[in-house]
Amino acid sequence: MDALKAVLVPGVKTLLVRARVTFDGEIESDRPLPPKLKKLTILSSRWCPTLYKLFIVLSPQLDTFSTDGPWYEVGEFHPWMESTLALHSNGLKRLGLYGKNPTDRCQITRPFLDELVLHSVRLEHLAVIAGAYTERLFQQLPSSVKVLEFVGNQEPIPFEDDLLEAIARAGQKTIALSRMVVFSYEFGDFGRPKVYARLAEACLENGVQFEYVGYDPW
Repeated sequence: MDALKAVLVPGVKTLLVRARVTFDGEIESDRPLPPKLKKLTILSSRWCPTLYKLFIVLSPQLDTFSTDGPWYEVGEFHPWMESTLALHSNGLKRLGLYGKNPTDRCQITRPFLDELVLHSVRLEHLAVIAGAYTERLFQQLPSSVKVLEFVGNQEPIPFEDDLLEAIARAGQKTIALSRMVVFSYEFGDFGRPKVYARLAEACLENGVQFEYVGYDPW
């Protein structure tokens, strides 16, 4: 907690908190928060309740929040973490759920993004991870969303048909979607997986920029 106190100073605008060990503690309710802080990133290989308590406290003033979960750690904390994200992210302009893990199974317990988008009034940039949504995300995609990001990892994007319909709505100018990014690990010189060809074609036909980003998982 002393480390958080040291960085929560009045002038800070962007905060990245990286944790490699788990810890828990309360955020002092009477402690002044940095009034200019608009962007928070949480990176943690272990579940750290304090970091999400910090997010809850800061969420009313944030424009951007990014996190890598931890989506792949087994534990009973997942329902609370997912509910926290659903309840406290609805005022964000940018939400990034990141996680590039080609071997471990994602432990997300429910599609909390389906609930979140029903109440998002400012969301413009959304990065999602499989397991956090169903087809309802694309059916109910806020008209304000301009950018969608996915971690594909050589697999089809879940609920692709509904995503294709959302891309078509973008072509009809009923939603603001203008850019789509797919991240996928690559081995050797295989290049872009053919599994994303339908998405790329639909984006081209509807004036949506399609971007494929390959990365080395190791």
